[in-house]
Amino acid sequence: MLVDDHEIMRDGLREVLQRAGDYEVVGQAGDGAEAVRVAQSLRPDVIIMDVMMPLKNGIDACREITEVLPDTKVLMLTAASEEDAVIEAVAAGATGYLEKYSGKEKLLRTVRDVAEGEHRIPAT
Repeated sequence: MLVDDHEIMRDGLREVLQRAGDYEVVGQAGDGAEAVRVAQSLRPDVIIMDVMMPLKNGIDACREITEVLPDTKVLMLTAASEEDAVIEAVAAGATGYLEKYSGKEKLLRTVRDVAEGEHRIPAT
């Protein structure tokens, strides 16, 4: 599942994942509040979610999602690389944290690792 307030970002992520051939994008959301509702309905294996979004930020949405769907893995994908954001994401239940400027191969590798239950958090 993809969560980002920029449609073009969601479209690009979906394209990268579909071209890899290993992934199926089952749903999308444009803000944190919608992400919680859609995740509860679809119960995705992995959610790739932006941190900064309207209505509810990604960290708050991650916290809510992981409380009700403990088997769903959340990969925070964001332009924010501040140490505090990483710490907050991990505390909220994120399994991974990746900066948006990372390349496609790193994204795909990180999604695969997170789906397998490995934690992928940058050193803080």
